[in-house]
Amino acid sequence: MNDTNLFHTLPDEILSHIASFLVYDNQSRCAFTRACCRFYGVAHDVFDQKPAFQYACRHRYTEIVKLLLADGRVDPTADNNWAFRLSSKKGHTDVVRLLLEDGRADPTSDNNLAIQLSCKNGHTDVVKLLLADGRADPSASNNKWGGISFLTGRPADPAAYGNNLAIQLSSRNGHTDVVRLLLADGRADPTANDSYALQWSISFWHTDV
Repeated sequence: MNDTNLFHTLPDEILSHIASFLVYDNQSRCAFTRACCRFYGVAHDVFDQKPAFQYACRHRYTEIVKLLLADGRVDPTADNNWAFRLSSKKGHTDVVRLLLEDGRADPTSDNNLAIQLSCKNGHTDVVKLLLADGRADPSASNNKWGGISFLTGRPADPAAYGNNLAIQLSSRNGHTDVVRLLLADGRADPTANDSYALQWSISFWHTDV
């Protein structure tokens, strides 16, 4: 019997003890959970599921996200829908789709930050999902300004951005397909704030936009 088979024959009590050593290591926790169905069951009894769930969303472990959502003990809205916002920011389309289908995550949290981040980063498929879902508002502003902007990494100027942040950020970064989606959707206003979207696309030489 090789070491791998021996490991799988250990009683649940021993596996639980092993799992307890992984509580503060998100990567090892996720690896333990993915090992097999039996390990997954032990992991659920030992781990706080929130960090493991957020780690799985962050690293696009779609099957683990699906398992955790189906179990029901995981709260996808934890930390003000952190998992949803991060998945949108990173462009993890399959994870965003799972979270939308589950129905508990709120795509409008933090003043519609998820759609603003996905537009800023040019994640066309994520933007398409969010627009089709209908809850996210592409014309929204965001009140998270002050100091260094979370969205742009530059000193924030609340007066400069105002509303319709999604189309302004996608225009600034030259994401033509995203801008096209927002215009087709019809809710974003490209003329808002003295046509900031147009000004930015011209300033950065995004001629396609």
